[in-house]
Amino acid sequence: MSTVNSSKTKTAVIFLPEAGIYPYLRSLSVVGDALKKDQYKVYIIDCNGVSFRCPMMPNYQMPFVVSAEQKQEKCLECKKRLENAMKVYGFGRVNLREYVDEHLLQTINDLLKISADKWRDIEYRDLKVGQIAIRDLTLEAKVLSVNNLTPEQEHMYGNYIKNTALMIEITDRIIKDKKPSVILTYNSYAQCQAVECACQINGVNFKCITNANHLGANFSLFVFTDHLFVNEFWDHQLAWKTGQQIPISANAVKDCFDDAFFRMYGSGPRKSHIFSSAKVQGPEILYNQLSLNKSKKILGVFTSSYDELLGLKNIFNVWGQSLNEKEVFKNQIEWLLFLREFSKSRNDLQIAVRVHPREGLNVLSEHLQMLRKVLPENTENFKIIWPSDPVSSYDLMEIIDCCLISISTIGMECQRLGIPTLSCTRNVNYPDEGVIETACNIEEYKRKLENIIDSKCTPKEMINCIRYYNWRTFVNSLDMGESIPKDFEDSSVYPEVPENKQKMVVDILEDKIDLIKYNIERLLQANYSKDEELEAVKLGIRRVIDKLFASSLPKGKEVFYKRWFYSINRYYDKISVGNFQDYALEYSEDVSQINNFIKKSKKNNIAYLVKDGVYAIFVRNGVSARIPSKMAINLARIHKEMENEIL
Repeated sequence: MSTVNSSKTKTAVIFLPEAGIYPYLRSLSVVGDALKKDQYKVYIIDCNGVSFRCPMMPNYQMPFVVSAEQKQEKCLECKKRLENAMKVYGFGRVNLREYVDEHLLQTINDLLKISADKWRDIEYRDLKVGQIAIRDLTLEAKVLSVNNLTPEQEHMYGNYIKNTALMIEITDRIIKDKKPSVILTYNSYAQCQAVECACQINGVNFKCITNANHLGANFSLFVFTDHLFVNEFWDHQLAWKTGQQIPISANAVKDCFDDAFFRMYGSGPRKSHIFSSAKVQGPEILYNQLSLNKSKKILGVFTSSYDELLGLKNIFNVWGQSLNEKEVFKNQIEWLLFLREFSKSRNDLQIAVRVHPREGLNVLSEHLQMLRKVLPENTENFKIIWPSDPVSSYDLMEIIDCCLISISTIGMECQRLGIPTLSCTRNVNYPDEGVIETACNIEEYKRKLENIIDSKCTPKEMINCIRYYNWRTFVNSLDMGESIPKDFEDSSVYPEVPENKQKMVVDILEDKIDLIKYNIERLLQANYSKDEELEAVKLGIRRVIDKLFASSLPKGKEVFYKRWFYSINRYYDKISVGNFQDYALEYSEDVSQINNFIKKSKKNNIAYLVKDGVYAIFVRNGVSARIPSKMAINLARIHKEMENEIL
């Protein structure tokens, strides 16, 4: 029987034990503001130190075993931010300590009395809390299994199990007391899954709020989901055939290129959502640093955080779901060993493997340690770039001929910048077709690998990838940028929900509007022009080429670039193109015409990109610069093909 509030005054509860994480608190408060303005009574929980281990601890890189004093310090931070939000929005308080008694704590603590090797099988109120807690453990400790944990890791795992079970019971008691119509959480941590479980038991509407991964993380773009681990988001990605044929606006194209600029050159706190550092050196330096041969083709391989994938699979299984992924190899190590053997058979290429930077961040992952054992040495044709190596993934992107991934979204980043991409996994982050190449068995992978080495990204493939970025980033989100900052630099800001979006937020939460369907309908109704979309892509290409050469001019010749060099605001990370002066672009492979192009460029607003082997020569205003940038060459070629091709 449902315990939903049946009175005229509806109630909502914001469940955020980690209220000290300002971006989470602000996002949920804005949603709560929308409900309050619709006559909801809105409560926000005050954890009051009840949590055994909450997301505040990994967020601040606290040790696996936290002292009472360390915990108290973070609890006070949470309390302070919580008080600020309650004062601004007029939320009521739900003190979690009022829902906890000694008998409950004893029951929760007794869960761990069994042998630690059986903890993964612990259930509480029919929820597999032992398995759910594994995901939080793998994200923080970067382990691949719960076997052979260190005492510190085991302590943390136990706390996550107890915390998950505790939050089920607390949420159940809150529901019976406050009788909410909806409960809101942020992200998909184990504690949030506990809240969803209690909501399902009691028939209460549950919503998880997150923000879109645009420019690192865009906190004015709100994503609403009904369930934490069902194929809702994945289904949207795989429904790509619907969006593949729909042109997008020039502004949406610009957004995609802005994201590319941010990832390559951005800095600041929002960059923390991107594990690779920004571009830090020219391509010539990278060739020397990695001992790469310019006469050989370069395959860039980008691994993924394997513990994250395993944790995700585990949670899907808990909830009776499946990623439905189709993997060519048993794991990434088998994949890399295959590629190393492949490099031995092809003396015309070199493979550069960028191990995911997260693997070595703060805590060394078990996967990284395994990689170091099986791939201890580089060979002439197979190079490993370890997380600790001072190499940016975005520097590597500039010099590769093609990109190989397992599930990493850097494949999308490469493809949208003209780099052909092949994945050895289907149905995770990418649909089977229309964005990048995928394979689902070894024979198909070998065939597509041979083909992609000599392939070139076409204008259609690049545009499809840009449309896909819009599809997975904006079509499933609600833009509330009218009043909500994209960044979170000023933590004193607690904005109101935009007036024109307030009712829509409530309708989404009350399931009166399906946001994805709503945005698709709007996209179809807008009927954007393919020609305008194409021109926007070409403009984006010219911006990228401009930026790639902006720091590469000969000394004394860089004056004209000072007028249109992109500025990156170190505080807000907003890419500004206000000083950019556009130009016409012509592509040529005739190096003998360089002097002629230099003369012509003095008299008109035409720039020339000339291919000279792996070198790109950029000519404008009588000045030339020469760098080994395959990215610049590919983009200029695609730009030329776009002028001649009917898409």
